[in-house]
Amino acid sequence: ASIGDVWLVKPDGRGARRLTSTGVFGGWSWSHDSRSLTYASILSRGQGAAFVVDVASGRTRTIATGNVVSEG
Repeated sequence: ASIGDVWLVKPDGRGARRLTSTGVFGGWSWSHDSRSLTYASILSRGQGAAFVVDVASGRTRTIATGNVVSEG
């Protein structure tokens, strides 16, 4: 597991399942129907991507890639 991964856990604490495997950077958001999760991650130095993971199947697809710009 990467630092900052998102896990899905039942209210009683059982059934923990990791939804992300690259670590989450810059936030994440549930779809309106809670069937998918969209998140951004830094993949390597200066490179990032946005992903959508289907909660039921665990299938993750990349929806965007590009350079990460540091502010400051």
